[in-house]
Amino acid sequence: MITTTQIEAICQELQARRQLQAPPPAQSANPDEATAQALAAVLDPTSNVLPGSVFEELTRRNQALANSPRAEIVAVLSRQIVLLEALTTRFFQKAAQATKPSAAAEFTRAALSAERVLIQALGAIHSMNQAQALPHADVA
Repeated sequence: MITTTQIEAICQELQARRQLQAPPPAQSANPDEATAQALAAVLDPTSNVLPGSVFEELTRRNQALANSPRAEIVAVLSRQIVLLEALTTRFFQKAAQATKPSAAAEFTRAALSAERVLIQALGAIHSMNQAQALPHADVA
């Protein structure tokens, strides 16, 4: 589990690199660290809302999930839920701060889209938990 202190450290590192025009750090193969890097980039008010390079490792891991064990799929979805919550909040924040109505509308649409995916991810975890609980239920 990544702590708030680690996320803040990654945010500071990204900000320092941006000031030096240095390339972003290489994506960690550790899924928790890669998620923390993506979360730090999303939460950084001076970064792009969706810094694509930060999501490369997470995308690669998602593509490899087809034949993964249930526990790994739940772990990936759980990490993504945190990112989706942050993205939704960031898009709503950008919509509220937008000076043009068209920009506000686009950010609101993006926030609502991220929120729909968040609800789908939560539903997927709920369904997986329900399916796992059924074999253990007492049947009268």
